Amino acid sequence: MRVCRLALLVAVGSALMAGGCVTIPSLEGNRIAISDVVERVKCDLADALPDPYKYPWMANWVAKVDLTLIINEQAGLTPTVSFVDLRHTAAVPGVGNVLQNFIVGASAGATTTAVRTDSLSFSLSLVELRYKRQEERCVFYAGVGLDGDLGLKEWITSALEPVDRGVLAVGYHPRLMATRGVKTTKRPPAPPPGNDPPLDSISHQAQFVVALSGSVSPSFTLVKFRGPAQSGNLASVSRVRTHTLAVVMASPRGNKANTNDFATESFKLQLQQLIQTPRQVQ
Repeated sequence: MRVCRLALLVAVGSALMAGGCVTIPSLEGNRIAISDVVERVKCDLADALPDPYKYPWMANWVAKVDLTLIINEQAGLTPTVSFVDLRHTAAVPGVGNVLQNFIVGASAGATTTAVRTDSLSFSLSLVELRYKRQEERCVFYAGVGLDGDLGLKEWITSALEPVDRGVLAVGYHPRLMATRGVKTTKRPPAPPPGNDPPLDSISHQAQFVVALSGSVSPSFTLVKFRGPAQSGNLASVSRVRTHTLAVVMASPRGNKANTNDFATESFKLQLQQLIQTPRQVQ
């Protein structure tokens, strides 16, 4: 009984020592990652901009960028120990000497989780981005999760496809008005000419995950003691970084590129639907 209690105390004590050390993930690594992502977004947006002469109605548009970074750190300790009580060797007739021992095992576990969420929002005018593309050189540094393409160029090309095909065009595009109770007896007149853009806004959302994990499971045997685990991992730690990038491009109020006051209420509603807290990655 004394051996059983000692084994259980060793296992539980190790687990409690690990479970009592919970810290919030550090911000030092986050700042580097966020700055890298912001620079990458600016460069990719500048490279993805369409020809301003082909789409003059986009000349003063503004890009609203929202970046959310969730860091989820998990650590666990699952010690398993066993005490071996050696007995005298028994002599079995016709078989030989047989080693006798008595083994008592005990195990415990503790898991800690710490989550940090960082959000960053900024606006960039297309005039600023075009200047960046012409005057500055974007140098991409190798980094975990930043080597892949964000797909911004493909997004803008796809969003402008209805305009390229002539499905949407510059013209007179007033807001829809209620016509209940109004009877029309003749064909309505042709709409007057106008300079309303064919698109009010375009949006894009991308999510990429950076996962780092590690585990350790040493093994050793001493007299009357064996530990810590015969199967599984003694200690494990993992860090998951979930980046969510949302970009909305639209014309600002008054068609002025130096303001963040966007024009339409539909644009604000689109932001609310697009910018959401990403789900935690298990």
